[in-house]
Amino acid sequence: MIIFENPGEIDIDAVTTFGVSVKTSLSAIGYFGTGLKYAIAVLLRNGQRITLYSGLRRYDFSTVTQSIRGKDFELVLCNGEKMGLTTEVGKNWQLWMAMRELYCNAKDEGGASYYALEAKPEEGKTLVAIEGEAFQELWKKRHAYFLEEPPTWRVGPFHIHDKPATHLFYKGVAVYKLEKPSLLTYDAQGSLTLTEDRTLAETYSYKHYLTVALSRKAPPDLLKRVLSAEEKTFEGGLIFERLTLGIFGDEGVKQAQPFLATVETLMKEKIATLNNSARKLWEEVNPKKFAPDLLKPTKLQKAALERAIDFCVQLGFPVNKYEIVLAQSLGAGILGLAHEGKIYLTAQCFDVGGAKALASTLIEEYLHVENGWKDGQRELQNFLFDRLVTLGQEALAFPL
Repeated sequence: MIIFENPGEIDIDAVTTFGVSVKTSLSAIGYFGTGLKYAIAVLLRNGQRITLYSGLRRYDFSTVTQSIRGKDFELVLCNGEKMGLTTEVGKNWQLWMAMRELYCNAKDEGGASYYALEAKPEEGKTLVAIEGEAFQELWKKRHAYFLEEPPTWRVGPFHIHDKPATHLFYKGVAVYKLEKPSLLTYDAQGSLTLTEDRTLAETYSYKHYLTVALSRKAPPDLLKRVLSAEEKTFEGGLIFERLTLGIFGDEGVKQAQPFLATVETLMKEKIATLNNSARKLWEEVNPKKFAPDLLKPTKLQKAALERAIDFCVQLGFPVNKYEIVLAQSLGAGILGLAHEGKIYLTAQCFDVGGAKALASTLIEEYLHVENGWKDGQRELQNFLFDRLVTLGQEALAFPL
């Protein structure tokens, strides 16, 4: 059998009455009272035997079938007396959750959990003895749900273990089943809100505190493993953002330098699985300087550019009002660009259509610089169509 031992003798009314909680420790993992009743119901529902000793007093839990409004229920009994609950309490609980409840009760109260051939009750102690093959097999796998060994790293309010996991942990106990397995095991030590079944009320806070701790406190070797994790892992889905990490102003950026330096190292190493949010954050803090390779035009290119500029000016677009810069390339398919009050033209623009392509690109980028309009913006579209109709009127001498 498996024994869960607590100091002190529990009042049986705390076991049989809903709404009674006797937890006093501020470090308690969960709720003592409601959860214990759930655990009893779940154990009985799964065919396990449970006996409680409060000092030398023994309490056996069992069930009896009773029909209520035409439906059979298994009522829970304590020493043959109805407790006022059925085995359907904690209907969504699995057997391991009952084990977690009893383990946490003992942990919260400074007790112990262990395997024994028989229960040995004594005054001043409360023992909960569980018998049943299913529970004993589950107890052998308890390390998947409880962390008893020391952590590999202590990072802020987190203990981190160098082993994969399928759960998030809180004070050594599994509290959330992950959708994606994690490369490392995370055990929060700070204050988090749990539901009455000892699961996380929400995961946002957990992930927020974890990313903050990692970005500020994690050593480079640990941080590299987290930031280079594949998307199919829990770590691969962590989000690193300025807002949540507090990377604002000189002081915020200064504090984040070790984190940003690790990101930069992984970028230089061309790690394909580098966390995308971390990469974007680094780019926000370290914006890439706009410095394209300049193009030295040939005589033919100079002549084509001069014709295009003259054409634009005569058409009513004084493109030479702004500095025109020739660049080797600005990216695939990009003919021109408006940037910081200058008009940039690429070598490709000369190749695709000569002076005509140059003129149309000059006009577009001139309008971007002159008016601040973006590609696809309605104001730009309306202006161009209006100018087209005006030119048609002038060419055809056809008033509208």
